[in-house]
Amino acid sequence: MRILVITSARFADAVNSCGVIEQLRLQHRHARFTIACGASSGGLFAHFPNLERLVLVDKGNRDFRQFHVWRKLVTTAWDLTVDIRGSEITRFMASSKRKIIKGDRTARQYVPLAAALGISPPPLPYIWTNDADYVEAERLLPDGGPIIGLCPTASEKRKMWPAERYAEVFKGLKKKMPGARAAVFASASDSERYICAELVSALPGCINLARNIALSQMAACSTRLALMISNDTGLPHVSAAAGTPTLSLFTSPRAEIFAPVGPRVASIAAASQPSETPMLELPVKTVVAAATKLLKPASKTSS
Repeated sequence: MRILVITSARFADAVNSCGVIEQLRLQHRHARFTIACGASSGGLFAHFPNLERLVLVDKGNRDFRQFHVWRKLVTTAWDLTVDIRGSEITRFMASSKRKIIKGDRTARQYVPLAAALGISPPPLPYIWTNDADYVEAERLLPDGGPIIGLCPTASEKRKMWPAERYAEVFKGLKKKMPGARAAVFASASDSERYICAELVSALPGCINLARNIALSQMAACSTRLALMISNDTGLPHVSAAAGTPTLSLFTSPRAEIFAPVGPRVASIAAASQPSETPMLELPVKTVVAAATKLLKPASKTSS
């Protein structure tokens, strides 16, 4: 049996779909899966057990991307095709059964996806890892005091809370958590490393992981964190999926629908109104209070 899954080009939506894809795999344990996804999401499926083929789609014109995917996949006869992106290209492929799932921005994306496939309750995001990932995570984040992950970067400057405020938050939390250590995360880009360098210099002894870590390794590293605090970017979606308490910082409460999904997550916004507010308007004490609440085992958080 061959199954094709075309997942979202957006990294966050691709992460959120992984729990549903895992349930689909468990329903068809002997099927061979082909996954088509955005280039930034390919690492999510590096350890997917039933993966036969991974098709990466570069950014660019939407019509071109769809043609690119169709051209690579049209020659295969599929038993089931699932198009999470809601396009029509699978209608022009040989498929015994197909599901075309339209986006619904009034709900978290994994909810309508699970409903369309008859999976209930909607499964939370899932990251596939292997033993080597956890060995590497232990090397990068050795045993010691509790570790607080900090991600001060984002794809857009308007989404970035100042690095010096992250330092203030960590110092505030360390007063409540003696022996706590900081770990700084980011992608491998020069601009993000530069932003992280400011935070690293402000926190002597912190663990600098502002480098290109495989997504499965990032998930394994996340399980060693007491907490992740991050701007609106890709990394908190991975930590949240790994089950790590994750606090996300946004410019607007309208972004709540795009916040990471997981068993212990929370988000706060600089604005109380639907319109965006500069991240500078978000006070340090508000973030410290939200982080402290999230760290409490009995605290109730949304998912």
